[in-house]
Amino acid sequence: MVFKVHGAAAWLRLTIIATYASWALCSCSGLSVSDPIKAPEWPQWLGPNRDGISTEAAWTTDWPEEGPTVLWKASLGEGPAAVSVKDGRLFTMGYVDGSDVVYCLDSETGEEKWRYAYPCAKFDQAHDGGPSCTPSIDGNRVYTLSREALVHCFDAATSEIVWSKDMRERLEQDLPAYGVTGSPLVEGDRVIIEAGRTFALDKMTGDVIWESEEFVAGYSSPITFDFGERCRVAVFNQFGLFIFDVESGEEIFRDEWKKVNHCVTPVIQGDRMFLTAYYGDGCRLYKLDPAGIEKLYENDNMKSVYAQPMVLDGYLYGFDFETLKCIELETSETVWEKEGFKFGLLSMADGKLLIMSDQSELIIAEATPEEFREIANAQVLGGLCVTMPTLCNGLLYLRNGKGEMVCLDVRAP
Repeated sequence: MVFKVHGAAAWLRLTIIATYASWALCSCSGLSVSDPIKAPEWPQWLGPNRDGISTEAAWTTDWPEEGPTVLWKASLGEGPAAVSVKDGRLFTMGYVDGSDVVYCLDSETGEEKWRYAYPCAKFDQAHDGGPSCTPSIDGNRVYTLSREALVHCFDAATSEIVWSKDMRERLEQDLPAYGVTGSPLVEGDRVIIEAGRTFALDKMTGDVIWESEEFVAGYSSPITFDFGERCRVAVFNQFGLFIFDVESGEEIFRDEWKKVNHCVTPVIQGDRMFLTAYYGDGCRLYKLDPAGIEKLYENDNMKSVYAQPMVLDGYLYGFDFETLKCIELETSETVWEKEGFKFGLLSMADGKLLIMSDQSELIIAEATPEEFREIANAQVLGGLCVTMPTLCNGLLYLRNGKGEMVCLDVRAP
């Protein structure tokens, strides 16, 4: 049985159809980590495969003493929103003077192409606040989600609003303490949103196709995967793990895990699903089998606050509270650990960890279970950082909580 984690962008589907015609019959339309990607792009939260791993290798850590070249800088308002990049455009969000602002920039120059602002609360409890959503790009459309559960669909080139929906109208509860912080997921003809209910919206019109029962929204983002011959979506809300059928909305599995703040997107590797949270049990691993989903372990060996962990060759790299750890995925046994980053964040590319400390220090290290091996480091931003680093086309995008963004040129000569 093969399980594939899903990306959302239409260009990925066209690449698959052109290269592997037989995939047209698959019930889901995404890619696995091993699938070929012709052009490095980053069209959604956690990248094309929604796993935080860049496929490109044409970048360098051979930097001068003062660090990599700064290509451009921008001030984008407060917020931890990461970036999405496609067709030379970069999309992100920030909070400015009582409003969320959606930005479209030239990805190589930082030139502003357009912006769109709308009123929204800041939700600055225990951090700077501001939008957390990473925009999702699908064809010529961009989808965003505010902390107040407002969904927008924009024309990527012009900023024209194709449609918008206020999901609070379908809720019978107040928003959670930090608002809605997840990112939209485009799957086939629908956009999947986690906002107190799990919603599947028609991506062309915004009409609700199906919605789950009501629960307390978590701070995680949904992820889809093949499950037998069906496409499923996993969400990690404040009630626990829920898995729904993408086509019908039928709930096929739940494992309650209450009284915790769930910030991490479920990690799917083959027929394994890994969850982690700082509050509560720490981490759980499931075996995904259409005959019955089995919990393989439950312990506190990995307790992530909000840093997304990533898996390479059977080993998971992530932040256990303030300590960077490498653990064996199948057993959760700690292989090595490294302190000093506090609440760090990371992504991965070409067998390397791209780490941002909470004080905006960039560290590159080998992604190896042997030991922690630092390759390079640079202090490129100041202030608190709560945004994962993004590498795309040899350009590295970093951002702090105040909205200062820097684009570093790390392209290989």
